[in-house]
Amino acid sequence: MATNITDSVQKIMQLTELTEGELASVLNIEDKDCLQDSPSSRLSADAIKRIDSLLEAVELLSNNGLATPLKLRRTIRGGQHFFHLVRDGGHPMELAQRLIEIHETERQEEIHLANCRARIKRKPD
Repeated sequence: MATNITDSVQKIMQLTELTEGELASVLNIEDKDCLQDSPSSRLSADAIKRIDSLLEAVELLSNNGLATPLKLRRTIRGGQHFFHLVRDGGHPMELAQRLIEIHETERQEEIHLANCRARIKRKPD
């Protein structure tokens, strides 16, 4: 876990490849500049809590290989992806868990299809 808000913001941006403006939008912060230079003095307690929660979720996704821009923009619910749902008030850890579940289900389906194709190829004509 990052040691302060500036570190947290930088780590989120590094792992997700979000710009400051994009991250400010996800966090519902009007002024992206408040993420620079001593942000803790200019951010509300709620915004700081959202940053910490988002960092925890992003680190979990990163540990599961899912913190890439493409995978983070995978539709989770109602045509919306991780960042939209966080911006709209969704809990980042719950959304991260859902994204992991979706990815695992898709991976299992791919394995099943590959096994089916292999069986079809092995059948004699």
